Amino acid sequence: MKLSRNLLRINYVPANDVYLSSSCTEEWAGDGCGKLVKELKKRGVRPYLVCDEGGGIITDPMGGIPGNFAMVGLFEKGKADVKFTAASNGGHASTPVKNSPLARISAFVDDVETHSPFKAKMSKEVERMFNTLAPYASSFGLRYIFGNTWLFKPLLVKLMPSISAQAGAMLKTTIAFTMASGSDAYNVMPQEATLGATCVLFRIRA
Repeated sequence: MKLSRNLLRINYVPANDVYLSSSCTEEWAGDGCGKLVKELKKRGVRPYLVCDEGGGIITDPMGGIPGNFAMVGLFEKGKADVKFTAASNGGHASTPVKNSPLARISAFVDDVETHSPFKAKMSKEVERMFNTLAPYASSFGLRYIFGNTWLFKPLLVKLMPSISAQAGAMLKTTIAFTMASGSDAYNVMPQEATLGATCVLFRIRA
């Protein structure tokens, strides 16, 4: 935006028309961008080049690879908000029963975080990213591993989530537990416990 203001200030006239589009519905899979495309078609506009927000300029994208890198955004992550509910007869906290709604919800969270239901895999786009970053790695070991993903891919898929959450999110759908509720009083066993989670769905932008 600063660059655009500076260009306007000096009365810069681009060689081609430039369209700036913005959609307020992107984060919840709305139809804003689709309507923008439809409007451009209606006006007979056929863009020569379309630039999305991409990934920006990233400093030190991961441990062992220093420097600034322009990351091209290819991932399109969908989003789903899910509510889980566990129910029982409730009761008084002085006579607690086993397997209460909160206990079942807690066990579910622990199981999902310990044994992810989503399969991790390295797409060809992520593999190419590692191949491109390989020459810039600070050590021979990293250069060798990232430059030979055909051999080390299974190891990278296993280790990337432990390197960083962002690295792990490049491999699979993720789930984050964000909201929870149970009884309204300390001495009352809940008849119902609820849990909110956000799933960020993994796919490559077509």
